[in-house]
Amino acid sequence: MMTFENSVLEIIKNRFGSKLRFCKEAGIPQSTFEMLLTRGLTQGNVGTISKICSTLNLDMSAFVRGQVVDIGDNSNVVGQSVKMCSLPIVGQISCGYDREAIYEEIGSVEIPETMLHGKSNECFVLQCRGDSMSPMFENGDYAIVRKCDSVPSGAVAVVLYAYFEATLKMVQYVPGEDWVDLVPLNRAYDKLHISGADLQSVRILGRVLGMYRGIL
Repeated sequence: MMTFENSVLEIIKNRFGSKLRFCKEAGIPQSTFEMLLTRGLTQGNVGTISKICSTLNLDMSAFVRGQVVDIGDNSNVVGQSVKMCSLPIVGQISCGYDREAIYEEIGSVEIPETMLHGKSNECFVLQCRGDSMSPMFENGDYAIVRKCDSVPSGAVAVVLYAYFEATLKMVQYVPGEDWVDLVPLNRAYDKLHISGADLQSVRILGRVLGMYRGIL
């Protein structure tokens, strides 16, 4: 049986002719793509996987399970068996602003272990509400989050701000400076700039490792 990575490479060959042309179209460094081919394409971060899927017109929630599914054709599934891990769904997370953080375990879901990087005991799931993180995270999608208290600039994270409000956003900052921007991926929305004394109310609750769509 053709492996998941080889299935993706076959699509790239048919549609783009070469990995170089595909990487340029997707906006992914070829060195990064080659590394993922060795490690496993499901090991990529959210941004890279999103670029691969959007460029190849593949379903992202199937991709992270190690399956190739053309959008609009759920019968066309090619891939490999993936070991799954049960994670708790601990509530909902606003993709907008001005929503209080509420912990309420509402069930569990099976997630591919490849997405968790061996840290399943540090991970949980939140259901996304709102469209400010579209197209990467749509309303109703499930974000897979690893608990941590810091992330590099450019990472997508669950952020507590104003002490009680929580949101899912890309975090941008410059080390050593006293400001942070919470940036939506949907350009119809504005970023939230937090600086000075207000930074004391900001906490990182976890880094988003990936997304599942329509998993319940």
